[in-house]
Amino acid sequence: MVFGLIKRAARHIPAVAGHAVLIAGGATMALPFLWMLSTALQSRAQLYSIPPRWLPSPPQWANFTEVWFGINFFRYFLNSCFISAVVTTLSVILCAMAGFAFAKYTFPGKRPLFLYFICTLMVPYQVTLIPLFLVFRGMNLLDTYTALILPGLTSAFGIFMMRQFITDIPEDLLDSARIDGSGEAGLFTRVILPNIKPAASALAIFIFIGIWNDFMWPLIAINRDELKPIQAGLASFVQQHAASWHLVMAGATCALAPVIAVFLIFQRQFVSGIAFTGIKE
Repeated sequence: MVFGLIKRAARHIPAVAGHAVLIAGGATMALPFLWMLSTALQSRAQLYSIPPRWLPSPPQWANFTEVWFGINFFRYFLNSCFISAVVTTLSVILCAMAGFAFAKYTFPGKRPLFLYFICTLMVPYQVTLIPLFLVFRGMNLLDTYTALILPGLTSAFGIFMMRQFITDIPEDLLDSARIDGSGEAGLFTRVILPNIKPAASALAIFIFIGIWNDFMWPLIAINRDELKPIQAGLASFVQQHAASWHLVMAGATCALAPVIAVFLIFQRQFVSGIAFTGIKE
């Protein structure tokens, strides 16, 4: 009997060890976020206390009020919401249209053009900043919302992801829609879009997080304070207040909330979209 108990227990050792590793990894990744929240609730004097405090006593909730009303933080927040929503919506639609074309149509240069898009994934984002600046300066579009929206409307990764997912949609389904009298535009809106919701949701999360967290391009393209998104606004906040880290972390906590909310809302579609697109070569 004892041998049988030991044998049954041994079967669970790999699962227990795997869960232990996952818990340790999750706790390690959660530490920076917990430290950010802890710093956001401390006073300036508590920040430099030795040893460091994980639990502020008492919590300084007024830090959040000072961030929202002490600077132009609310305008930064609205700018990021507007820019991220517009770019995410338009980019998902454009990537889906391009992916549909690459997956279901035949046209001259299709394969080289698709390989060109894939090759652009190897170009570092920082390399494109100077050419983008020169182009937008020549078009007199610097210091405008357009400068923050246009560069994010195209995504080679998004086109690739949509193409991989749309390839799995049966041709018979499209032919049936054409027989019923649907045009190509109707085919895209009534057949393609409803069948790619998981992949579109996953792509939307990727794009939203990327645009929301973008710092370098807004810092280069925008000088007017009223047009700055939240990340560039936090940078100016550091300069104005001589690196008051408790206020910076309070602002960063507020900036993180919409990203977490978007992921929680679309997490099922995100996981299923990654799963479906990941198994297609």
